[in-house]
Parts: sequence; structure tokens; C-alpha cells
Amino acid sequence: MSRWNESYEDRREREREERREYEADVFYEVWRSGRDPYRIDFDRVDDNRWDGMYADDAAAVEIRAQQPKHQEPEIDEGYFG
Repeated sequence: MSRWNESYEDRREREREERREYEADVFYEVWRSGRDPYRIDFDRVDDNRWDGMYADDAAAVEIRAQQPKHQEPEIDEGYFG
């Protein structure tokens, strides 16, 4: 059956299934990397999906978002000699 012959309900169900698979792939990749998959921002994941980003790349975005922010090391302004 082509997409043009699908009923509205069939199309919506197919889109829901594609979204579930995408989110599950992102969840799995984040878990596999050792990060916390329960901290995933699924709004950002959904935006990435609509922007055409692959699930692996969206997972990399989520992994990067969970990394602690790097702080600049404090520089001792004193004598180094």
C-alpha cells in the first residue's frame, strides 16, 4: 500500500510507530554510553527527528547535554618562580 492510499488512522499509527522507534533508539544509545537515559529531553529529541537528524546523532546530542560543564581552572596570580 502506498502512502497516498493510506487512511488517516493508518498514517497516524505509522507516524507514531516511527516516533517510538526513534525515541527507543536514542534511549538505548544513551543507556549504552553509560549516561542516564531518564534525563533525555524528548522535546529536543522530537525536534531533532523533525529536522532530519539520525537517531545516533540525536543520542550524541543528548549525551553531550548530560556531560558536566567544564569549568576554567583557577589560575594562581601569585609568584611562579
